[in-house]
Amino acid sequence: MADPWADFLNPTPAARPKVDPWADFVAPAAPVAASVAPAYDDFPLSAPPPGAIIHGLDGKSFVADHPEISVARTAPAGSRDEAVEMQALKARGATAGPLGDVARAGQPFTQGQSLNYGDEIISAIFGAGSAATGGSFRDAYDYGQEFQRQELDRRRAEAPVTSLASEIAGGFATGAAAAPRVFASGAGLAVNALRGAAAGAAGGAASGFGGGSGFSGRIEDLIANGGIGAAVGGAVPLAGAAVGAGVRAYGTSRAAREILPSVGIGRRTADQLGRELERDALTPEAARAEAQRLGPNAMLLDAGDNLSGGAEAVANAPGAGNRTIRDRLRERAAGASQRITDAADEALGPQANMAETVDDLIARRTAEAGPAYRDALGTPIEWNDRLQQFIDDPVIRKGLREGVEIQRLDALAANEPWNPLDFAITGTNEAGEPIVTGVPNMRTLHAAKQGLDNIIEAYRDPTTGRLQLDTRGRAINAVQRSFLDALDGANPRYAEARRLFAGPTRVRDALSLGQDVFDNATRPDQLRQRLAGMTEDERDAFAMGARDQLSEIMGTARNDAGAARAKFETGWNREKLGLVLGDDERAAQFLDQLGAETRFANSRQAITGNSASARRLERAGEYNGQKGAARAAFDPASGLWGDTKRTFARLADSVMDGRAVRSAEEMRGEFGDAVSRQGARRDELIDAIMRYGQRRQTAANRGAATEGMMRAILSGGALAYAGAGR
Repeated sequence: MADPWADFLNPTPAARPKVDPWADFVAPAAPVAASVAPAYDDFPLSAPPPGAIIHGLDGKSFVADHPEISVARTAPAGSRDEAVEMQALKARGATAGPLGDVARAGQPFTQGQSLNYGDEIISAIFGAGSAATGGSFRDAYDYGQEFQRQELDRRRAEAPVTSLASEIAGGFATGAAAAPRVFASGAGLAVNALRGAAAGAAGGAASGFGGGSGFSGRIEDLIANGGIGAAVGGAVPLAGAAVGAGVRAYGTSRAAREILPSVGIGRRTADQLGRELERDALTPEAARAEAQRLGPNAMLLDAGDNLSGGAEAVANAPGAGNRTIRDRLRERAAGASQRITDAADEALGPQANMAETVDDLIARRTAEAGPAYRDALGTPIEWNDRLQQFIDDPVIRKGLREGVEIQRLDALAANEPWNPLDFAITGTNEAGEPIVTGVPNMRTLHAAKQGLDNIIEAYRDPTTGRLQLDTRGRAINAVQRSFLDALDGANPRYAEARRLFAGPTRVRDALSLGQDVFDNATRPDQLRQRLAGMTEDERDAFAMGARDQLSEIMGTARNDAGAARAKFETGWNREKLGLVLGDDERAAQFLDQLGAETRFANSRQAITGNSASARRLERAGEYNGQKGAARAAFDPASGLWGDTKRTFARLADSVMDGRAVRSAEEMRGEFGDAVSRQGARRDELIDAIMRYGQRRQTAANRGAATEGMMRAILSGGALAYAGAGR
C-alpha cells in the first residue's frame, strides 16, 4: 500500500541537498519577509503554485497563496507527525473561504460546550468514515485532530478575547443545562452539596482531560480541574440556597408589612396561625368556609383541633392572650341558651301556651269555616250502602245522639231555633237513641261526626292534653276516619269545609301527635301518612305540639346542645324532624345550629378545662419561647459530668431563650385575640391570613426559582472556568 504521507515527508537524509533541507517544497518568486521565510540565494526564485506549502527558516510553514494560514512546525523533520501537520495545513489552504471562517469562529464555543471533547468527536467521525472505506482510522483521526488544533490556534491568535469568551460561553451553557439534573429540588442542602461536588469533580476532570495535550498533561489537567470542580460544585447549592433564602425572606417580610398591621397581628403570629392551619390540613379558604358554616358566633379556634390546641396552650399560659380567650369563650357560652331558643323559634315559631293557643285556633277556624259548613250541610247527597252501614252501627248511633244534643245546646246558647226534624229525627227509642225517619241528610251525618269527636275526646288526658287511646279508643278513632272519608266522597263541599276546619277533636288530636312526634312509637312512614291527610288547622296544631316537644328537648339543650343534637340523630328522629319542619334542608340547618353549639361547648371545655392534657404540655414550649436547645443537645447524660453539663446548658438556654420568651408573650397576646374573634372581624382576619399566605407562597416560588437560576449560573460558570481556565 502506498504511504498516505509520502507527499508530505522529506527524502531520506542521504538524498537531501545539503544547502536546503526543504528541497521538495517550492520557494516563492517574490521576496518573503525574513520572519516568514528566508531568501534562498543558491536557487532561482519562481512563483509557487497555489496550495503549495512553504517552509520558513523561522520554524513556520504556510500555504503559498494564503500566507495567513500557517503552522509552527513541532514534529521532527521526516516524521509521520510532520506529515500530519503538513497535510492538515494544506487542507486548510484548500478549504479557505467564508464557510471556513464561520466554522473557525464557532469552534471555541463548541469546544467549551463539549468539555473540550468537540475535536475528539469530529476526529472520531473522520476516522470511522475512513475505516468504512478501507482506510486507516488512526490516520484519519490524527489528521482531524491536527486540522482542528491548527484552526483553533489560529482563532485564538486572531481574536483572543472573543475566542476565550466564546469558549467560556460554551462551557457555561453545558453547566447551566446540567444543573437541574444534578441538583434535586426536593433534596436537602447537604445532599445537593454532595451531588454538586461529585458533578463538579466529574465535569472538571473530564474538561481538563479533554483540553490537555499529551497523556501526562491530560492527567495533570484532569486532577487539577477535578479538584477545582469538586470545590466549586459543592459550593454551588450553598450559594444558590443563600440567594434563594434572601429572596424568600424579603418577599415574606414585605408581605407582612403590607398586610398584617391592618388586622393587628405580626408576622410571627401569622406564621403560627399558618402552621396550625397546615396541621389541621386546612387552607385559609377552608377555615373561613367552616367558620361561616358554624355561624357568626364561631371562632377560628373552632375550625380545627390544632387551632384549638394552640388556643389551649395560650389560654393556660400567663399574659393577655389567656384573658382574651377565656373571657370570649365565657361570653359566648352565656349566650348559648338564647341562640338555641332562637334557632327553635326560627324553625317552628315561638313557643306559646298550648291550651290558649289551641283554643284560639279552634275559635278562629270555626268562625272562618262557618259559611262553608252551612253551605255543605244544606247540600243534598246521594245515599249509598256504605253510609247506611255506618248509620246502622251502634257507635255511630251513639255519636248521633251526642251530636244532636250538642246541636241543641249550641242553638240554645245562641238563642237560635232548633228543630229535630231538620236532622230527619222524629223521636227517640227506649235507649234514648234518635229515631231517623226517611233518608238521613247532611245535618244528621254531621251531628254523628260531632258525637264521635266527643266520644274520642273522652280519651284525652286533661293534664298533658294528649290522647290516651286504648284498644277500643283506637278502633273508634279508625271508624271516625273511615266515616269522614265516606262523607267527603258523598259531599265534596263538606270535604272543603272540613279542609278549612276539621273540628276541635281533630285539631287537638293533631296537637297530641305533634307532642309525641319524637317518641320512638311514631314511625316516619306513619307520620308522613298522617300529615298527608291533615287539614290546614290540623297542621297548625301539629306544629304547635311539635314545638312544645321541641321546647322540652331544648330545655336540656340550653345546658347541653350535644345531648339535644344526639336526640335528633337517634333512630328516625332526623327524618321526622324534616317532616315536622317541612323539608330536609330546614332540618339540616337546625341541626347544624345545634351542632355548632355543641362544637362551641366542646371547644371551651377542651381549652379551659382543668385537666392538663398531653396536647397542652406538648404545645407549651412552642408558645412560651423556651426551646431548651442546649439541654436537648447535652442530654441524655448522667452522673456528675451529666449534672455539670446540664447546669451549663441551663445557663446557655436562659441567655438564648430570654429574648424569645418576651417575643412569645407578645405572640400569645396576638394569637389569643386572633383565634377568638367572631363575625366580620374573624372573616377580616382570615382574609388577611389568606392574602399573606398567598404572598408568602409567591415569595417562596420566587426564591425557589432564583435558587435554581443561581445554581444554573454558578454551575455554568464553574464548568466554563474548568474548561477555559486551563
